[in-house]
Amino acid sequence: MNEKRCPHCGKPLDPEPVISVESLREWCLKHGHGVFAIDRVSESVAAELLNRSPLTLRNWRSQGGPLRVIRSGAGRGRVSYSLADIAEHLRSEDLFTRVTVTSRK
Repeated sequence: MNEKRCPHCGKPLDPEPVISVESLREWCLKHGHGVFAIDRVSESVAAELLNRSPLTLRNWRSQGGPLRVIRSGAGRGRVSYSLADIAEHLRSEDLFTRVTVTSRK
């Protein structure tokens, strides 16, 4: 097996966490959060998954930010987010962080 090692010290790296719709759904259920039809979550749950404030998500939404927003309900006032979109954002954010940190060294 070819395990990844730290380029600086040579120690084995921890396996990268798998960010998937299934893992996000499991996390939501484990923490008592509801998951709507077709794997959608409320703004507050999405903020928690992303480790951001709900206000950050509102700012992103007003600026056409990185996540697609799903509106429903009377007056289309209810906002939710797709677990697939959240997973993709987390994967890209993790990749960006790893590339940025690696390129700084």
